[in-house]
Amino acid sequence: MEKGMEYVLAVYEEHGFSKAAAKLFVTQPALSAIVKKEEQRYGLQFFNRRVTPLTLTEAGIKYINSALKIREIEQKLGKELQALQSLEQGTLRIGSSAFFCANELPKLADAFRKASKKPANINLLEGNTADLVQYLQKDTVDMVLSVDTSYGSKCQGCYLYSEMMLLVVPAEYPVNQRLREAALSWEEVKQGRYWEPDCPQVSLAEFQKYPFILLTKGNDSHKRIKKMFRNAGIRPQVLLEMDQMLTSYFIARDGKGMTMIRAEVISSLEATPKLVYYKVADPLAVRGVNLYYKKHVPLSPLAKAFMEFCQEEGAKYGKVLGGL
Repeated sequence: MEKGMEYVLAVYEEHGFSKAAAKLFVTQPALSAIVKKEEQRYGLQFFNRRVTPLTLTEAGIKYINSALKIREIEQKLGKELQALQSLEQGTLRIGSSAFFCANELPKLADAFRKASKKPANINLLEGNTADLVQYLQKDTVDMVLSVDTSYGSKCQGCYLYSEMMLLVVPAEYPVNQRLREAALSWEEVKQGRYWEPDCPQVSLAEFQKYPFILLTKGNDSHKRIKKMFRNAGIRPQVLLEMDQMLTSYFIARDGKGMTMIRAEVISSLEATPKLVYYKVADPLAVRGVNLYYKKHVPLSPLAKAFMEFCQEEGAKYGKVLGGL
């Protein structure tokens, strides 16, 4: 977009010359001169300068409408060319949580390279939910692998598979004696026993008097577990709120409190006699793992191929139950 048009558009969007000049990092006299020159180019004024705040003239309305369309076209073109550049360079940028970046995505990326026989460069960017939303909105990444659903109406989710969160309880807690028939061993978690229809389930109400370790606000697990406690009709005795699920697990292993952990995390760690695991009687314990991308930004052929591969591989990483 030409500088004159960019500056006129800034005055319109900032509702005045002063704020527009600050946004553009120019002096107000310099901005006024550039806008005036643009008006002289067409022989018409775009702003009614005698009123506060500024309003558009009839010519200004037509100019701004066209300028907005031009900017949108330029932005779309830039993103399409960036996608082509990524394809030519064989680069795909994926954002995700610490767990997926350390465990699932490297395996998926390696399997994809072997299956496609292409030297694709897959860059992983780790972040929490808030970070990942920003990465996607600002085109820092091409797609995000996430269990969260807070990516907005401008993003599309592609379902891959479902995972289950299990209740992790220190083995020393007396409640385990009463619920021993429902307890799962590490070996049973590893084998996926929790997915079987006859696997016993427990209510969170059974653990009302014990301390609980939550993940911090803004995380899908935080919101989900809070709802699960409400569904059970109790308020948790929150001991700590942690940023990372693994940290919560290790604190529970030290006997400090209970927590809820994705089953894949448990099976990726060494077996320990210090913990007992339970399947919770609440559908919110199951959540979908999805690849999110922007609806109106064309995916490169490389990104499409990776997404299709992940859908095919989904059953190896969790349970394919369907839908977002």
